[in-house]
Amino acid sequence: MQASAILNGIGARCGQFAVAWWILEKTESEATFAFFVSIGVLVEVLAKALFGCLGDSYSQQKIISYCYVLSSVASIYEIK
Repeated sequence: MQASAILNGIGARCGQFAVAWWILEKTESEATFAFFVSIGVLVEVLAKALFGCLGDSYSQQKIISYCYVLSSVASIYEIK
């Protein structure tokens, strides 16, 4: 479970940087690149602050499992 969480975090961060790098390529603006990187970090920090308390109230393993299932369903839906 921990290895999956680590790989998921790395994948999410790579996705954020890929989008920001693509924006840098299209706009050639370092400020826009930095803005998108900072927005990605801000959203991650806010999500942890807002949803972190769920782990105190509910089973952390079930929450993580549900999130992975939802992420998988969303990925499959996007592929079709």
